[in-house]
Amino acid sequence: MSAIETRVAKLEEEVAMLKQLLEAKPKAAAEPKAAAAAKAEKPKKEKAEKAEKAEKAEKAEKAAVSLPSGEDGEPDASEYRIAAADVDHTSCVARVIQDSCADKRWSKTVYREMQCGKKVHEDGDLCKSCSAKEEKYEDKAGAWKGRVTDDEPLSWLHMLGTAWAEKAKPTFKASASVSASSAASVADDEEEGPSDAPAPKDKKAEAAAKKAEAAAKKEAVAAEKEAKKAEAAAKKEAVAAEKEAKKEAAEAKKAAAEAKKAEKAEKPEKPKAEKKPKAEKKAEVVEEAIAVEEEMETIKENVDDKGRLYVIVNGNVYDYNEMAEKRGKYLGRRVENDEGEVSIDKGAAEVL
Repeated sequence: MSAIETRVAKLEEEVAMLKQLLEAKPKAAAEPKAAAAAKAEKPKKEKAEKAEKAEKAEKAEKAAVSLPSGEDGEPDASEYRIAAADVDHTSCVARVIQDSCADKRWSKTVYREMQCGKKVHEDGDLCKSCSAKEEKYEDKAGAWKGRVTDDEPLSWLHMLGTAWAEKAKPTFKASASVSASSAASVADDEEEGPSDAPAPKDKKAEAAAKKAEAAAKKEAVAAEKEAKKAEAAAKKEAVAAEKEAKKEAAEAKKAAAEAKKAEKAEKPEKPKAEKKPKAEKKAEVVEEAIAVEEEMETIKENVDDKGRLYVIVNGNVYDYNEMAEKRGKYLGRRVENDEGEVSIDKGAAEVL
């Protein structure tokens, strides 16, 4: 396992532990309701008011944005993004930036993204309105602000991690108060008193878990990119090496053929023998038959073959016994093509 994979695995374990801590957090005890009030019939007007109040609370909850606490110092870019696990892919995934998303604790206001959440249009991942905004977008500040599923926000958005932030360099003012929307939300909770809803989660632990999860995913993506890059480089090197090897083999083959051709051209012609009486000629033939000159030569059976050592006598090719250092059985006749390549004609008869 590589160092990157080990780091990713460790971060995933930390995320899992933090999630377990969050789930184990005891919920606030719900205020018991009076049995008599539960059984009593409520007037239609009271029911309508309750439904209206619940609807307003739901809308307020959707509009509210949880800003980073800043207790541990300057928040980073990931704390202003929606975690991948929290994205609702069944609704519009367009990014929404509004006043309730503003974090004014910075020298220049920084925004946290929200998900549109409206019903998707046709088979896409956007609602009808956001789809129209995307079509009109011309790569500059406007109504379209990208998707919360994008790896990075659009460069011009007033969010951390963008080109705007790099140029503006906003500084975090830890002593500044939280946004008006957060304060209003707290005030509403105090006026309404205790409710049946569970106690809020530990924001610090939740932020740490999201931060660790985002870091793990970022490292995993980086590791995957590096692996693909290394694989592509290795393939490129292998192709180049194979091409170079083929080129060298062709050049070596050509040089061997030229050397063979030059060697053949340099061989002196054998002087013609003087005519002798028949008796002397017959004796000479017998003597030559007894003392026939043997030559050793390496012949390749095919291109990939390294070649074997054979005995050549009068153009006849014989096997060579390396252990006994003797000539073996007849294999065929030695033949040579125009390029100087030597082979064995195994169908030719032996010439004595």
